[in-house]
Amino acid sequence: MNKKNIETATVDNPNENEHLILFHKHTLDISDTDGEPRNIVYDEKLEQLHTIEFKELTSNELKLINKIIKLKEPSADIIILDNQDFIHQIDFIKNILKEDIYTYSFLKRLDFDFSLFGEFDYKIYFEIFLNKIKDNIKIYDYLVEKPAPLPMKGNSFDLKHFTYEKLYIDILFERMSEHKIILLDATPLKSIVEKN
Repeated sequence: MNKKNIETATVDNPNENEHLILFHKHTLDISDTDGEPRNIVYDEKLEQLHTIEFKELTSNELKLINKIIKLKEPSADIIILDNQDFIHQIDFIKNILKEDIYTYSFLKRLDFDFSLFGEFDYKIYFEIFLNKIKDNIKIYDYLVEKPAPLPMKGNSFDLKHFTYEKLYIDILFERMSEHKIILLDATPLKSIVEKN
C-alpha cells in the first residue's frame, strides 16, 4: 500500500528520527472514536528492534497532568512537580488513566488552556500527551519486570537510562487483538506467518 494514498498524521515527534506509526487522521478525533478500535499503519521492518526512550514532561505537560489529577481525584493530596515526582507517583497515575479520560466530555470538563501547546486542534495535543504518558509508563513497567534495580543517579532516577526495547513484530502481535493493522510493506509476511 503506498503511504501517499493514505490520509495519515504522525503521532510521534516529527523532529525525532524514531519509529513511524501512522494513525488515520479521523481516528485522532477523540469525540468520534470513544473506545473504538483504530487502524494502525506500520511502515517499518518488523524484525527491527523498537526502542522507546523516556520523554520528560514539559512544564505545560506537568500542569496538564496535575489538572487531570485534580479533576479525577479532587481529594488526593498529590502534585507532580517534576519528572522525578512522576515516577514516584506512577502507580497513582496509572489508576487515573481510565477510559473516560479519552472522551470528549472529559476534555470539556478539564477546561485546560491547550493553546499553551500551539495552534493545532487541542484533541491532537491531548492524544500526543497521553501517548507520551503511556510510553513512559510502559518503560517503567518494563524496567520493573527486569531482574535489576531501576537506573539511579545518586538519590534520583536516571531518566536517560529509562528505555524500553522490543521487536516491532512482537508489538504488532500485542495490538492485533484490539486494532486493525495495515502494513505498508509486504516483505514481513513470511515472518508473521512463521511466528503465528
